[in-house]
Amino acid sequence: MSRQYAHCSVDIAMAQEVAHCKGDQIVVLKVLAGEAHRAGVVFYLGNALVWLADSIPPRYLLQLDSASR
Repeated sequence: MSRQYAHCSVDIAMAQEVAHCKGDQIVVLKVLAGEAHRAGVVFYLGNALVWLADSIPPRYLLQLDSASR
């Protein structure tokens, strides 16, 4: 993958739409952004629907199951 930043969609629907462009088997992660930010993770506004981060440690990521989406 050649992305410079982690791209974070503002809602699940947008994340799913983007993921389906890449393939049929998708995984949606919820970012505990408030906790990550308080711990020093810097987020940048990409646009109205996307936030960017240099990296997000796994402890701030939760995998959503299909029932949560």
